[in-house]
Amino acid sequence: MKSNENNKKIQARSMPFNKEAEQCVLGSCLIDGEIVADVVSSLSEKDFYLPAHKRIFSAVFELYNDGKAADVVTITDILDRGGILADIGGLDYLIGLSEAIPSAANFRYYAGIVKRDSTLRELIAVSNSIALDAYD
Repeated sequence: MKSNENNKKIQARSMPFNKEAEQCVLGSCLIDGEIVADVVSSLSEKDFYLPAHKRIFSAVFELYNDGKAADVVTITDILDRGGILADIGGLDYLIGLSEAIPSAANFRYYAGIVKRDSTLRELIAVSNSIALDAYD
């Protein structure tokens, strides 16, 4: 019976992620272009949990690769041209990201939280796969 109870507890849990940390990483990129190189070297799109955050980070990454600055205007342009601006919450959400964080000084700490949670989600996925294989 205890094993069955543990399985129910595991199934009821949500995947680890920290919405505020994801928002702070993205907001940091929007307010301080100097940190973008560090962020894109330590995180990837898959490290973000929320689909909107994945899309915003993808736009930041695209701008970085093109040698362009990431800010509210440039990100809005990319997302709007891709037809996904409304999907991420629109211009208001991007402005909110940039206004919600007073400083990008702690961006490494925020990025560390995002990376940690991403790693935990990967471990959970691999563990679940192993468990399913064991049952088969």
